[in-house]
Amino acid sequence: MTKSLKNILFLVMIFSSTSLFAQTDIPWTGTPGEVEAAVAAAGGEGEFVLEAGKVYGMLANITVEAGKVLIIRGAEAVGMQKASLQPVPNAEGVVPFGVDGAPGEMFWTVGTGSEIHLDNLLLNGMALDQSKSVGIAGATGYSNHIHANNCIINGVGALAFFTVGSGTDFTLRDNIVTGFTSYPGGAFYGGVVWGGGSWMGTMDMLIVERNTFQGVIGEAIVAYEHVDEGSKVDHNTFANISMGAFYYYTANNLQITNNVFYNTRTWGQTRYDAGLNPIVDANGDAVDADGDGEQDTNGWGVVWPGGTGQLESRAKMLGSSEVDENGDKTYMYTMARDSQMVDMNNRNVHWGNNAVVWSQELIDWVNNHAGTDANGDGYGDTPCYTWTTTVTNEDGSEYEVTIEDHQLLLAHQAVVHSDTTLDNVARNVGVTASNNALLSDDDFRMLLRPQYTTTQLARHDDFKDDQTTNGVAATHEWRYVPEGATHALMEYPLDLNCRYSAESAAATWSTTGGPVGDPRWTPHSFPLGTDQASVPGSFTLEQNYPNPFNPTTEIAFTLDNTSNVSLTIYNALGQQVKVLTNGTKNAGAHKVKWDGRDASGAAVSTGLYFYTLTDGNTSFTKKMALMK
Repeated sequence: MTKSLKNILFLVMIFSSTSLFAQTDIPWTGTPGEVEAAVAAAGGEGEFVLEAGKVYGMLANITVEAGKVLIIRGAEAVGMQKASLQPVPNAEGVVPFGVDGAPGEMFWTVGTGSEIHLDNLLLNGMALDQSKSVGIAGATGYSNHIHANNCIINGVGALAFFTVGSGTDFTLRDNIVTGFTSYPGGAFYGGVVWGGGSWMGTMDMLIVERNTFQGVIGEAIVAYEHVDEGSKVDHNTFANISMGAFYYYTANNLQITNNVFYNTRTWGQTRYDAGLNPIVDANGDAVDADGDGEQDTNGWGVVWPGGTGQLESRAKMLGSSEVDENGDKTYMYTMARDSQMVDMNNRNVHWGNNAVVWSQELIDWVNNHAGTDANGDGYGDTPCYTWTTTVTNEDGSEYEVTIEDHQLLLAHQAVVHSDTTLDNVARNVGVTASNNALLSDDDFRMLLRPQYTTTQLARHDDFKDDQTTNGVAATHEWRYVPEGATHALMEYPLDLNCRYSAESAAATWSTTGGPVGDPRWTPHSFPLGTDQASVPGSFTLEQNYPNPFNPTTEIAFTLDNTSNVSLTIYNALGQQVKVLTNGTKNAGAHKVKWDGRDASGAAVSTGLYFYTLTDGNTSFTKKMALMK
């Protein structure tokens, strides 16, 4: 099959709403492994539907074999959490993902032409016992397809989606991916989707539209060398991404448009990050091992000396250039894994109509770490981190060195493009950039809770003060967890709110004159200083969660105005059981817990119950089940 025909079939497939399979419902029983068992019983392929509001425990990875198509989707969830998939311990108390050679992801595709579709699900990478975090899906074969649509993805430890195969197609649409945990000692290896060549597998089509990626430890999207024409990253919101929203090699043919980049590269940029730490010997004298007359340096090398911008496309080739008949380099090379030709003089990479914003919390963090720069080298004069490390000589002897690290000034970090990308644009090699804006926090006014940012910055500090995680980041519990959630179970309704001001330039910055970013976050009209907790919604009553429950459940409701409301529990006979709240509540979101007890404090029996919310004019009633 030619690549052009393959791409046509790919587009037909992703836009088609008709399944080729009969639908198989998987009723929730609470038995771990029931999804894997149902898929295996059907021969490893087909379309399977999970019940909304239920957590399906996974005991093992599901592998999609060559030529097979697996579709797993959640039933429509109205007033309740999406159907959830989550790793759970087996009978021996072990979460077997990544154990004894088993895959560390929920799903794998292998062989030729296999594909996985994940739709309308909550995919929770954090195991129920919080013993580990797993990834979502990896491709290992040829021409595999991975699609995730309208999912909430949470608690991933490293990579949510990746390929080590050849010619993988990825489609990510209308998802929220949030709450990456990383791992002890982790800082750079993690993200939403990785591949596109180099040491990873290769990609063909990469379609990323209308998603929100929040709280990533690592690079959100890594596409190293090449993706097929038609690949795009459009109308997404990137928030609190520790490294780049994109790795700075940026695959040829990738079009990156109409996105919000809010607090990307929160990691900061220090001399050690840029590989500029001066090396000394046991006597404290400068080391010049290569004899070039300059003191040798070391460090991570994850950013460029002098500063890496927020949206970057590097010129460095990842292969050996071919030569023409005159022996001159053509700056074209063939990728090792799938023989794809990469032309570094005709790259077809475009950055357009994107908005870059740094919050005041991130700005203050960088400024406080940098301080002043009297010597003019771009880095703060006062060390922001100091630690001692042990160096081993070739003869096995050891000595200790004290390292002082310095933060790059804000002016060199909070920029859209560095000189590297601007030079690529000027050289006319197919890298273009237009209408990319750097907006102020006062202009943008995103409603995202600042705790999502400040807890991530605290994790950075824990790593960077001695290059390991031995403080707040020693476990996954460094993450900010909103009220109503735990590190193992997500809150409902989702706490995340990435709406920004309707008065911001971003509200009319897209290629069509409308808002940029994930379109689910409609611009707001609240005044400067409004935070997420105080934002009112409509007058609504949500389905309790969990449901069924034992012994405690939570009921959420929103008020569009400050109101005198009551929330009351009734039994199946219509008799009042307990008034959970009765009084004046401010406009906004509220949550109330019920512990399954009546007004006298006695535990009620198993059965069906009703709860009613009223403000005296409007009433809502929903039912719930207590099961013991």
